[in-house]
Amino acid sequence: MSYINVHKVKTMAEHGEREQTRIPPIHESTEVASSREGEELSMAATIIDLVDGLDNGEALVITVDIF
Repeated sequence: MSYINVHKVKTMAEHGEREQTRIPPIHESTEVASSREGEELSMAATIIDLVDGLDNGEALVITVDIF
């Protein structure tokens, strides 16, 4: 069984670096979508919608919990 979790976070450029970005820690308050096993296709559509809605300085962190 597995869960797919998607978190939206604000990114920050590393001090003095142009090509490096720091991703802040993820936690429950940053979660924007979650699924269970067998919901992969609907989750894929949800992720595409979330990507379309990202603003500058935002990123999605996708995790899979397998147990």
